[in-house]
Amino acid sequence: RCSVVLLLFQAVSAFGPLVLQRWARVGRVKLGPLRGGLRQVLTDDKDLGDTRGEKLLDWRGSSYSWKRKHSTFSMPCRTFDFENCGTVKITQQQNLEDSDSGTGRSIWEASELMAEYLDLQAKAWDAKRQNLTCVELGAGLGLPSIVAARNGFRVLATEGDRAVLPMLRGNIRENTNSEHEVRAEVLDWVDPSGIETWGDRVDLIVFSDVVFKETQPVWPAFLRLLGALRAQRWSFPKDSGRDALPTMLRTDGSWTPRCDPLVLFGYTQRRRDLSAAEEMEFFAMLRGAGMELLPVDKWQDLPSSADRPLTQLFELRWTKELR
Repeated sequence: RCSVVLLLFQAVSAFGPLVLQRWARVGRVKLGPLRGGLRQVLTDDKDLGDTRGEKLLDWRGSSYSWKRKHSTFSMPCRTFDFENCGTVKITQQQNLEDSDSGTGRSIWEASELMAEYLDLQAKAWDAKRQNLTCVELGAGLGLPSIVAARNGFRVLATEGDRAVLPMLRGNIRENTNSEHEVRAEVLDWVDPSGIETWGDRVDLIVFSDVVFKETQPVWPAFLRLLGALRAQRWSFPKDSGRDALPTMLRTDGSWTPRCDPLVLFGYTQRRRDLSAAEEMEFFAMLRGAGMELLPVDKWQDLPSSADRPLTQLFELRWTKELR
């Protein structure tokens, strides 16, 4: 019996490292096309160097199990604890086996990281004093919107799926009170008629996990919507002048131009429903729309970032001034 145990130990010692090395190599191959594609998109511009591209593409490993990480999708209620705004409880209803159940009825990784980042930056932005307005596009169940509202923003949570809207409003109702200014509305990215009647300039735009197969046909419309929200902010202070527009601290420590809102994008590498080339198409379209993509430096300090190696936060900036 001892000799058998000794032989097993020797076999593990001899072949274990080789197996682990091979496993790591397979993981890198799977991530390789996306890493290369993103590097190409980011470094086409001379202003984006290799260092920034490498930092952006540091996914920190590839032993990512989709089923294991998404086991929380079956929970009817999830609880999130934030340093500044406290506890948020989100009711969700998502059946991953049912393709018709919709993606907006569950909390996805990028929205968690987005909410954590909004809470982390709350004191620096001082939204209540500056009377800042936040718009969330594709809000789903509203976690980032709720966190923004509880940190002093006036929030408009928008969702294109009318079936999700009651759940979004229910979560907002359960996690906010009369001191928080937040409402939820339907917004069609293809026909966003009515945004001019919102009555508020937009200081912060956030959206998470919007890059997947179902949204692919409306990506151009989505980018046009971002441009329309920017233009609305530019034209809003007709009497007081553009100098009255507040600025916001950006992810690199600089301040936003007065004409531009701060735009934050939570992205998860999908690959279940999009090819590498299809995912790269979205990033190429961002560049075509006159925007650059910058990684959020502080995202690695967020509590749940280590558990989500395929999720990243970005800031989007327009490269040309609006005239």
